[in-house]
Amino acid sequence: MKKIKILTYASLILIFVITILSFIKLPFKALTAERIELETRGLVSLNSSEKQSLLILPSPKIEITNSVISLNHNSLEADINISNMELSRSLFDKNNISIKLKNANLRNINTNLVNNSVLLEDEVENLSLKIINTNNTTQIKSNEFLYKGAVISFDSYVEDSSLKKLVFSIQGLEIDELVLLLDEKYQKFLKQISFSTVDLKGEYVGDTIILDKFELNLKDKSKINLLGTINIQNIFNSDFQISGSGITTKNILKFISNLYPETNLKTLPEGVIENFNISYKEGMLKESSFSYQSNLGTKFSVEGLIKGTNIFDSNFNLELSSTSSKEISELFNNFNLLDKFPFFEFELLEIKSSFNNSQFKIDTLNIIDGASNAKISGEIDVLNQENRNLNINLSNFNQFDLLPFPQLRDVLTSLDITNIDLECFLTNNNLEIENLEIPISENSTLQIGGDVNLKNIKETFLSVNFDNITPIHIGKILNQTNQFRYLSYIELINFEEMQGSIFLDMKENSIFINSLELIQGDNIIGNVSGEISDGKFKGLINLKEINVNQLDQNFLKTNRIRGMLNIDLVVPNFVSFDNYLDISGALDGYIEIIISDDELGLLMFMQSLSQDIEDFSQVNVLLGKLSKSFVNQSISINGIINNKIENKVSIKKLTLTAPNGDNLLGEFEYNNSNYKITIFDVIDQEDLVVKYENGSYSYERIIPNGTIKKPIEELIQKNINKLFENLLQ
Repeated sequence: MKKIKILTYASLILIFVITILSFIKLPFKALTAERIELETRGLVSLNSSEKQSLLILPSPKIEITNSVISLNHNSLEADINISNMELSRSLFDKNNISIKLKNANLRNINTNLVNNSVLLEDEVENLSLKIINTNNTTQIKSNEFLYKGAVISFDSYVEDSSLKKLVFSIQGLEIDELVLLLDEKYQKFLKQISFSTVDLKGEYVGDTIILDKFELNLKDKSKINLLGTINIQNIFNSDFQISGSGITTKNILKFISNLYPETNLKTLPEGVIENFNISYKEGMLKESSFSYQSNLGTKFSVEGLIKGTNIFDSNFNLELSSTSSKEISELFNNFNLLDKFPFFEFELLEIKSSFNNSQFKIDTLNIIDGASNAKISGEIDVLNQENRNLNINLSNFNQFDLLPFPQLRDVLTSLDITNIDLECFLTNNNLEIENLEIPISENSTLQIGGDVNLKNIKETFLSVNFDNITPIHIGKILNQTNQFRYLSYIELINFEEMQGSIFLDMKENSIFINSLELIQGDNIIGNVSGEISDGKFKGLINLKEINVNQLDQNFLKTNRIRGMLNIDLVVPNFVSFDNYLDISGALDGYIEIIISDDELGLLMFMQSLSQDIEDFSQVNVLLGKLSKSFVNQSISINGIINNKIENKVSIKKLTLTAPNGDNLLGEFEYNNSNYKITIFDVIDQEDLVVKYENGSYSYERIIPNGTIKKPIEELIQKNINKLFENLLQ
């Protein structure tokens, strides 16, 4: 019983002693600088200490107060000022050492791992280290401690004084100055980007950093994540993936320009990169994707490979939608995917496309602006934009500046066209027009189909349908297409509208006229069919109400003839105004020969001179009829047109009828500005012939028995006495 009591008392005393010892610090001076260097294999040196104490319980440990130690490694040298440090060694393993620091200050830092290492100087709080020596390897492992406001932990392996491996974790590190820690060759990639904090987790082996987590938080609340392997000596030999969200265009463009200074990337419309992902390996972008939304509503997403050094070597899919015309014009011109893109208006633009090397494939491109709609699909080589295959559909389209056909734009502008409908295929430089519908007015439409060689306009084949086209519109079209010579013919006919179709073969310089109808009111007043080739015509012409005054102004230039003519011509072979043959047909209508009062007086005077002179009896009768019934009168005319001799037109069975019923029957022959007029039965059965040839007039009197041919001068000389008598009378 006594033994039990003694043991109980002993136990109580022992517990008391142990409790007392747990609070007692025994003076201790055995921890020398040499000892520390030996235990840490030279990695740590004790420069100074104020006091050392030994705590036995609950575990043996040494406490050092107000000490200064140095880290001595070829990758890192530093002085650490420590107010209180506790060191302990495992009772069972002398190579297992623990170090605890409540707070310490890093000073005099020298390392080849970062640039501007002075920026690393700061306080370290609540650091615990466990140092384990195994053979020639030292493991230094920390708890989670505070440094520069961040929670940090690490596990390092040192072999023969060389850092072989470092496993680390950093949470919430302020990085306003982090960029300055890096070598200058890395600083340039991150300059002028407003970072906030960083979270890291990974390991360092040799010259390589393996990142399991790298999260950059920017001051604008966006994030950038990086995973993979970074080669410290040469970043271009790295293999990593960058992703992010909420990145402003300002920051992303700055990063791209930092990474690829030679990239001529101007600016994106102000907005946010909602998400992006970039895969990088051995100096090459392997994959990338991002989605973007501007402040004005432009959205686009890219998935694939975009190479900053050479965008034309990229491979990606692109989707885009926008309600901002200004942003889209800037965007297209910024990336230089196409030639200088003109500004155009729209309410909505949508694109689904892909880019493979230099091939830009458009699955769908829709441009909507009110009732106007454009749909485009196909492919285009951005390095050789003439290499293309596009399907184009335009409905109520009015932005003619976007059309790649200058001549068509000029025609549309001259006609004051408000919109067009177009279905076509563009293959290289060949434009295949399925249907081009041009509403000229409420009731007038121009329809075009065919093939156009944009490189060589002469290799153009077009079918043109005219639906109630006015002469004004025709004139503008002829002007814009350099067909001026046909304007003079159009002006001859008084019509309101034209309808029909033609076919243009510009390679052969030919126009095939299927049928062109000229309409005045409710009546068809003309019809032309045939072919025009090299300025020559063959076919059929039926025209009513030809303006004789306009005919005179454009061709005859006498300024004396007015009226309207109807003609019906057959032209079996190609003719021109310089070379014509085998024209046949008929004419009718009315003309008015205009002379002045003075000229009328002269006509009557000449009649008086020819009175009672046998040689001038026909002239006298004719002058009398002309002055009385035909000049300054609306004269009915009809005849048969004949052209049996080259460049010589004859009008047979020519009948001129005056309002009072007087008539003249005759023939008219015209040959290269020379002409011959024959009037039948002027007196009884005598005919009168007047010729104009090479600037001179001649007179012939044809009687039933023959022809009297005398020059006017001879007749005057013969009858001079009688002429003077008539003159004096």
